Amino acid sequence: MRERLVVVLALLCSLSVLSSCGKDGRGADLPSLEIKELHLDLLELYSRASLSGTPTTPAVQVTEAHPEAPPRAGELFVNVKKVAVKKGGNRPALLASPPSRVAFRVTAPAGGVLELGLGLGLKTLDKVKGPVSFLVQVDGKELYRHTFPAPRPGGPAPDWIDARIDLGLDAEREVRIELVTEAEGAPLQAPPLVAGWSQPRIVTTRKIAGQRSSREHPNVLFVVIDTLRADHMGVYGYARPTTPSIDRWSRDGLVFTRAISLSSWTWPATATLLSGLYPYTHGVTKAESCYLPEAVRTAGEMLQESGLRSFGVSANPLICLAQNFGQGFEDLVEVFHERAEVVSEQALRFLDEMGDERFFLYLHYMDPHYPYDPPMEDLAPFRGERTTPEDDALYRDIASAEDQIKLQKFRDRRDHLADLYDGEIRHCDAQLARIFAELKRRGLDERTIVVLTSDHGEELFDHGRVGHARTLHGEVLHVPLILRFPGEIAPSRSDTLVETIDVLPTLLSLAGVKADPEIQGRPLPLGRSKARGLAFATTEMGHPGGHGLYLNQNSVQDEMWKLIYEPATGAARLYDLGSDPGEMRPLVSDPGEVVPRLLAALKQWMLETSALRVHTLGDVSDATRRKLEELGYVDVADPENKGKDPGAAEKRTPEDLTWDGETFTPPVLKEANGG
Repeated sequence: MRERLVVVLALLCSLSVLSSCGKDGRGADLPSLEIKELHLDLLELYSRASLSGTPTTPAVQVTEAHPEAPPRAGELFVNVKKVAVKKGGNRPALLASPPSRVAFRVTAPAGGVLELGLGLGLKTLDKVKGPVSFLVQVDGKELYRHTFPAPRPGGPAPDWIDARIDLGLDAEREVRIELVTEAEGAPLQAPPLVAGWSQPRIVTTRKIAGQRSSREHPNVLFVVIDTLRADHMGVYGYARPTTPSIDRWSRDGLVFTRAISLSSWTWPATATLLSGLYPYTHGVTKAESCYLPEAVRTAGEMLQESGLRSFGVSANPLICLAQNFGQGFEDLVEVFHERAEVVSEQALRFLDEMGDERFFLYLHYMDPHYPYDPPMEDLAPFRGERTTPEDDALYRDIASAEDQIKLQKFRDRRDHLADLYDGEIRHCDAQLARIFAELKRRGLDERTIVVLTSDHGEELFDHGRVGHARTLHGEVLHVPLILRFPGEIAPSRSDTLVETIDVLPTLLSLAGVKADPEIQGRPLPLGRSKARGLAFATTEMGHPGGHGLYLNQNSVQDEMWKLIYEPATGAARLYDLGSDPGEMRPLVSDPGEVVPRLLAALKQWMLETSALRVHTLGDVSDATRRKLEELGYVDVADPENKGKDPGAAEKRTPEDLTWDGETFTPPVLKEANGG
């Protein structure tokens, strides 16, 4: 997608020079930032060279291979951690079952460093009969060797080993790099051992000066409250006191009332927020492609190149280092499943360290996400009762069931679930207030751009289900979007239809940072309202279609109409958002060629953004399945449909029926104009 990728390590080097600060905000007395730049991605090079089989090109050659498992680009999973996969998990890798030898003849720059990871696949770990070695040779000279001993029966599985190998180049020249795997004592073991090299790449580094924050060079605070639907917030008209702090804070901000997420679940939606790319372009659209490609430039990278220190805190285990969401951050602190106070404490610690240094801080709160279990003091205003094991079982049953009709016996519990959900929002609101207060106390609120949004919403029986990811209705796509930068953004409300892909280019513009040309979003309208035109969304975790399959869905909407489309079945449902904002009554007939117009625009969007897709690889690892299962995406854990009714395809699902608030009725509109 681009020639060079900048990933910022931000290794801090103290400078003992005179204190000064130039017009660009850079201070000679501030710590410098070390920028890492990608010169060549060897995995991508191998993948492209092997499109027609084992590569034999001048640049890539396989000179030794296991006869049953020649090297290939794929995804490798190592180790298991119960909750947080720190050094384990799945990564894109050059799979190289020993014995193997893959040679790259490439041009490397002066000061070039070879970075890579090495690991043994978990699935064949119990078959390892002796030590397994990984060697890196450059121009025939061995520069690196690591040997995994044979694992002890019942002992711990080895983690990924990450290595940085200085190529020793004073000037740019051609080099021959060989990646070698050897299995001692069993050179042709059957079945082949699974082993691989993760993300082998050649990088260089350079240093830049840090900056002081000021009105002209503001900080950036990016707040994502996971699973927060806009219509459960006071600022968006909700009658319950779920967000008193955000409501007060937003009075000095710009509130977008019609912000649409690009997806109804975390991975694709958050990757879009952090990259400014559409889901089909960044490629993080399903469990099989959950690794954020290194060729995708992130907010952290772009902002750090301009001298901002970059940190993140994530309570959502999907937004993790193992899936490369730490790209561009000096540190992404993982506090998985923790309450909002833990996220806020980490943020306050970060502010203590910054002083006057300019920063970018990303906070990903998790509280409104299942399981709903708010503290009693936050639940009390809604007269709710504490969550019970039965509530958890109910949520999982509803989120995973293929036959929604049977679940309507639980409709009397939907108010209880709403109480719990609202209590979680209120708790998060109180903890976020601590951040707002601290910014003001430190005098940072006048020189900090703050955006608050969500990755997606949550269904609470709106269309017969609870949870998210399965549909593309308003309750899971309509998210809050509030921007605040006193003196630069006038307090107001905007009814303009906008997409969350526009958040990153807006922050870059306000911060005075040039956006990458590849960014597909565009700055939000901060002045006079102007219509975007169309808003798109997609989910590849759509509702069950039977036999373990999930029907992908795509949607498009304008100011008046919304179309939800299933490519696999050709089903298209049209809603009049003026008379039916809740999307409860799909139209029986097309009022004036609306369906062909929206469907053509939707298919063009799907085609054009897919054509720009960044290279991704891989299958669903066991750890990934477990993470998804913990978060309520339970059906992903049973990809082969074991134990399911083979007749499930004939069952009626929530998208085969339309929920009108009391009963189900059949769908009324199918695709009208073919393909």
